[in-house]
Amino acid sequence: MVRGKFVEPLPGSAPRKILEQLKPLFEIPDRTGDLLDLPILRSQGVFSGWSWLELPDWARRCVPRDRPGLFLPRFSDTNSYLEYDWWRAIDFFLSCEFERSIEARSGPTHSYAGSMGEKVAPAFDYAWVNRIVAFLKIWWARLHGLSVENHFGEVPAGVITLTHDVDALEKTARLRLKQSAFQLLSGNIGGGIRMLFSTEDYSRHAEIIAAEQAYGAFTLGQREIPLLFPPDYWTPHTLSSTKNYSISLSPSEAREGQLGFTLPSLVGTKSG
Repeated sequence: MVRGKFVEPLPGSAPRKILEQLKPLFEIPDRTGDLLDLPILRSQGVFSGWSWLELPDWARRCVPRDRPGLFLPRFSDTNSYLEYDWWRAIDFFLSCEFERSIEARSGPTHSYAGSMGEKVAPAFDYAWVNRIVAFLKIWWARLHGLSVENHFGEVPAGVITLTHDVDALEKTARLRLKQSAFQLLSGNIGGGIRMLFSTEDYSRHAEIIAAEQAYGAFTLGQREIPLLFPPDYWTPHTLSSTKNYSISLSPSEAREGQLGFTLPSLVGTKSG
């Protein structure tokens, strides 16, 4: 179990800011603030591992099938939902506090949950923030004698955004050597030889645009996306650059502890 001191507990104003990030989970966004009325205790303890916290029978629908409860970061020895700091848990997940602490000690994890240890794997198996919010809604409705569906509405339908995973823009000599060696070591002699001597072009943006038009889809342009990382976590840098393409990540002005990034979803070419 990974242990260690993490960031300081959230200030008193944090729950309201957290709820701003959770509005997509509410059919009636104006009622997100109702959850501030819940008697949630604030914890001053440091993160000390993970544990399963059982929920009462009236909230069992928030628990994944065949699981004993919600898999949560532990800030104290409590096993009661009445004594758990739910706001801090939400912030812990949204801000990737656990991953950042691991990287601060051991270097980048490259988003591989397996590198963080098998015991913490459940933390990445479910959308725990969604389940926590569902529980808080049910808890609030129960305290006020109301129907959770009538007061908060149904959970809005999710929107799936398909992105273009570009691993390489040009088949350079270094890439050919690396991939051909991998193929050869895997026993794929033919694949290794083809990779070593082929000059295939990885520029597929024209085909992507044509496919989108054929299916009535479209590529989003540049947009601001708020990320819950501290301003010193990421710095402006170029993700990839060749003679034809340049993909960069640049932070915009920080606001209220967040950092906005302009993420280009489709990169133009010199030929237009």
